Amino acid sequence: MRLRWFLVWCACFTVLLLGLWGLFCHLVVQSHEFRIETHEVTLPHWPKETPAVRAVLLADPHTARWEGRKLERVVATIEALKPDVIFMLGDFPYGVVRALSLPEQELYAKLAPLSQAAPVFYIIGNHDIYFRRMRPEFRHMGFIPCGENTRRYWFSASQPLDITGFTYSYGPKLDRYLPRNHATADNVPQVVLAHYPESFYKHPLPSVDLILCAHTHGGQICDKQGMPLFPFGKLTREQARGGWHEAAGGTPLYITRGLGMSRIPLRLNCPGEVTLLLLKGSE
Repeated sequence: MRLRWFLVWCACFTVLLLGLWGLFCHLVVQSHEFRIETHEVTLPHWPKETPAVRAVLLADPHTARWEGRKLERVVATIEALKPDVIFMLGDFPYGVVRALSLPEQELYAKLAPLSQAAPVFYIIGNHDIYFRRMRPEFRHMGFIPCGENTRRYWFSASQPLDITGFTYSYGPKLDRYLPRNHATADNVPQVVLAHYPESFYKHPLPSVDLILCAHTHGGQICDKQGMPLFPFGKLTREQARGGWHEAAGGTPLYITRGLGMSRIPLRLNCPGEVTLLLLKGSE
């Protein structure tokens, strides 16, 4: 009798262990996969009949030493999308532990092919700032910095775009840098690249047509509806959720879920993403 109960308990324990192992493997696989999110965006002042501009967002890879091949897959995916422009929104090192991050020169080497795929505009994130790097190296690779300034890029004679960067778009710092970004011409749409989304919920940018942000990882650990399970700093769960939002003043705000992880090395119901925006005219 005792032997039979012992075997029953062993079987139950084995099933429990196998279930937990299966759940762990599922979470690990889900955490390291990514998908392509495609969205159409209408910009004012571009003619309707002009071809759509293919803009790709790359954000928050947080590349660890063991994720070099994943970054290679990401770069190959972006190249296959045949982008007209690439926007990089920061946070390339792994978390805040420098020793666990992919070595700098290896990171740059894996990202370098992007400069051959399309013009690359970038801003840096908080983890890039912790390590005090990314600016000069990216410039040497041909990437174009967008820190607190506005750059005009022409996709065609009828498709100019003003691209503005906010490196420190967080809390009161946004107010400090706003005066340095002049309103662009009425006939040129303006896109803002920023790592942090928080202040855009509070301060309107009347001359801006589209705001692109990262930082929240879409919540990283979410319920089945994609709603973050935990608050994200001073943001509400809804404000941190990946996808489309409305900034102060009604400006469309997109938060990409990014690619990597921070603090908790898992994603749940929130797969990483490479974002493809099809920018179209409306006039």
